[in-house]
Amino acid sequence: MTDTIQIFLKHFDLILVGVVSFSIGILGFIVFLNNRKSVTNEIFLLLSLISISYSIVNYMSYQSVDRDFVLWLLRLVIFSATWYSFCLFSFFYVFPREISEFPIWYKYGVTPIVFIVSILTLTPLVFSGIKGPSSIPGETSEASLGPLVSLFGITAISLVFASIFLLFKKTRESVGLEKKQFQLILIGTFTTYILIIIFNLIFPIVLKDVGFIKFTPIFLFPSVAFISYAIIKHGLFDIKIIATELLVFVIWIIVFVEILTKTSWEERIIESVIFLFVVVFGIFLIRSVRKEVSQREKFELLSKELGVANAKLQELDQMKTDFISIASHQLRTPLTAIKGYSSMILEGTYGDTSLKIKGAVDKIFQSAQRLIYIVNDLLDVSRIEQGRFQLALEEVKIANVLKDVVEELRTNAQKKNLDLSFNVSIDDAEVKIKADPSKIRQVLTNLVDNAIKYTPSGYVKAELQRVGATVLISVKDSGAGISPETLSNLFQKFTRAKNVAKLHTDGSGLGLYIAKQIIDAHQGKIWAESTGEGHGSRFCVELPIGN
Repeated sequence: MTDTIQIFLKHFDLILVGVVSFSIGILGFIVFLNNRKSVTNEIFLLLSLISISYSIVNYMSYQSVDRDFVLWLLRLVIFSATWYSFCLFSFFYVFPREISEFPIWYKYGVTPIVFIVSILTLTPLVFSGIKGPSSIPGETSEASLGPLVSLFGITAISLVFASIFLLFKKTRESVGLEKKQFQLILIGTFTTYILIIIFNLIFPIVLKDVGFIKFTPIFLFPSVAFISYAIIKHGLFDIKIIATELLVFVIWIIVFVEILTKTSWEERIIESVIFLFVVVFGIFLIRSVRKEVSQREKFELLSKELGVANAKLQELDQMKTDFISIASHQLRTPLTAIKGYSSMILEGTYGDTSLKIKGAVDKIFQSAQRLIYIVNDLLDVSRIEQGRFQLALEEVKIANVLKDVVEELRTNAQKKNLDLSFNVSIDDAEVKIKADPSKIRQVLTNLVDNAIKYTPSGYVKAELQRVGATVLISVKDSGAGISPETLSNLFQKFTRAKNVAKLHTDGSGLGLYIAKQIIDAHQGKIWAESTGEGHGSRFCVELPIGN
């Protein structure tokens, strides 16, 4: 344990620079992998990699004792510095856009100049040699300046000032989310440049202390970190992704430090292999979590869209219900007048009329009556959907209600030569239930009337019997029957069996729907049975017997 601590302290500067450089790279890739198609994220990754390159060669330039090697390292330092300034300017130019078209002055002006200057930094025209011996690792080496070193300075400083100008301009002009992003970047950028000014300019020039120059990567880190945070935090990263990436990042750092603290190459190779597996595993873990979160966000978005669509549908449905209610009320008054005056003409209130006229008036009366039934159905549906459907409950002898309905419709059955019967035992005839008599009568009338309408010949049987704590009412006929497809949808609005249209063309398809709503409100059940078309049908109503 003591040896490990000694090794750690001995290589503290290497570990610190390595960890920071590694951190910069991880942040760069995290941002890039979040949206690989974004030009902002692409340039940020390039900025991170250039920062790492600068960090490595800058650190190595203080560790080598070979003058020629140090010279090339110093040239690579300013080579990296040139491209770092260019990437920083490019990033501030495109941020926060995902797609950006670079102007002509950028493509054919700035980019070629940066490329030429960066190549010149690798020649004696910028750094021509090293002054004095370079025999002590960790000590700075002074380079002999070439004739074009000022060109490098002008280019790098111009790009940096242009970057700061763009950052200030965009921060001032931005609003909302973008303003918060730029404010974070502004904090990180100024922190970086304040550290660089203090430790890379004031200390070396004023205090003659160059010991902090090798820690330049640490000074670059605030800028990269704040930019990453601005993109991650305000780019709407999920907290689960951030937590996973931070956990993986910490594991990578720990394993990476383990490599640096090993003394033998064998141990470093083993640790490096382990580190490679950990990196690969971490990448797959992050991708898996990101995919899961992405799918969840899609489902949440879809859920919101469905919610909005459902709200609009409910609004349209309410408008439809209101329209039906208003229209039905408006139709009811003239229909009642038509029916009333037709009835008065048929009764002779306005004097004697010929049989021909009476026949025509009778058709008007019957049509008005059918329309009134339809209007009443529409009004019932409107009340049900608006929650205004109420029951006036009282004690009812249900057999009497069914008997009255059968007797009322017997004439209709006789016109078609149908055998209409009603069966109930003496004991069951005395069964009483708690119900709204008018609503129950409406249901039973609908069932018996439908049986008569859709039965060309044969019989219609209405039966009532007590079954335990309920009373069962059934209306059975030898009529058109019901197909299995229609049977499953029979009690929905505007549903009619296809085979009955020929027998009775003016049905609304609302009667059974209303009947079901009424029976449901009585805590009962209603259903239909049929073995198929042409085999008749049986409609059943089950109502509870209670106080």
